[in-house]
Amino acid sequence: MKNRILSMVSADSDVLKDFSLLFLRLSLSATLFFAHGLPKVIHFSEKVGSFPDPLGVGSMPSLVLTIFAEVNCSVLVFFGLFTRLASFPLVITFLMIWLVIHGGSSFDRQELPVLFLIGFTTLLIAGSGRFSLDRILFR
Repeated sequence: MKNRILSMVSADSDVLKDFSLLFLRLSLSATLFFAHGLPKVIHFSEKVGSFPDPLGVGSMPSLVLTIFAEVNCSVLVFFGLFTRLASFPLVITFLMIWLVIHGGSSFDRQELPVLFLIGFTTLLIAGSGRFSLDRILFR
């Protein structure tokens, strides 16, 4: 059994890489969508007046841009559709959250945005992998 697993791993490491990218895409984007994006949409009117404005464009535009990234882009990443393009706004969003919003905070406040940043930067670089709509539609 051990030899079979080892031969499978070494024989087709591309499959494992693609499963890893699938797992990363699904777990990151679902977590972001349900834990952060959707609550912002549901509680939009409550958040709009006090939402941080790191770009200096106002609370409402900042909230709308964040919702766009956390909802729309995370759905695209989930399905592996335009993954690199959709990952870019997410990388920018989490850079802003980490460096501007939580820049002076302790690491426990910075940890989550850094983890999302690492994951979406990986997807920006690596792409969606074999198990994605990108691969099906745009071989």
